[in-house]
Amino acid sequence: MSAKPLDPASADSIATTVMAATKTRGPVEKWDPPFCGDLDMRIARDGTWVYLGTPIGRFELVKLFSSVLRKD
Repeated sequence: MSAKPLDPASADSIATTVMAATKTRGPVEKWDPPFCGDLDMRIARDGTWVYLGTPIGRFELVKLFSSVLRKD
């Protein structure tokens, strides 16, 4: 099954909605979701976030991901 590319307008809308709903950082230390597989996402040395080999160019998405990042 191939992944359908996310519409940039939808991605912005999702990020904006989530950021508006969560003005403060959530209790990341209390989250314990089940392992659902590896995610092909990395942060390059220059700070660029990359997903599936493509840089994430939308600042709001990077901001959203960085707000829930946790090291296991």
